[in-house]
Formats: sequence, structure tokens, C-alpha cells
Amino acid sequence: MADGDHWFEPKSHGYGAKPANWKGWAATGVFVAVMVALAWVFVMAPGEGGPRILTWLAIQTPVLVGFLWLARHKTRGGWKWHWGSRK
Repeated sequence: MADGDHWFEPKSHGYGAKPANWKGWAATGVFVAVMVALAWVFVMAPGEGGPRILTWLAIQTPVLVGFLWLARHKTRGGWKWHWGSRK
């Protein structure tokens, strides 16, 4: 992957990544907007609760997994545990 294709960079402490450019921030913003919209439609909107929550879980799980896959594959250097700057 070319250096310009990285949307995320590894966190300095812990596991995971953070947005590194506008593409990473846009992907994160779209992810958050989709998750909030799904929560509103299936959980917080008036109506019966039981089956709607199961539908919400069934829909939001692949959205979450897809975002995590995208973030992991678009992170410079991949995901691993970081302890900060060790000297």
C-alpha cells in the first residue's frame, strides 16, 4: 500500500488506531452517523422493543466489523500494542 493510502495511524498508547487524515475522519464520521441512525430507528424510536433490538444488533454488527476491517487495513504499520515512546 502506498504511503498516501493510509487513513489511520497507530495510537501512541494501547491497541488500535486514530484518524490520520480527512479520509480517516470522514470514515469515522460516517460510521458514527450510521450507528446513531441505526440506534434511533431500531432502539429509540417509539414502537415495540424486543424484535427491533435484535434487528438492530443484526444490522449494526456487520457495520462495526466492516469499519474495524477498514480501519485496520488502512492503518500505517498495522495494529499492535504500543507503550508510548520507550527510551
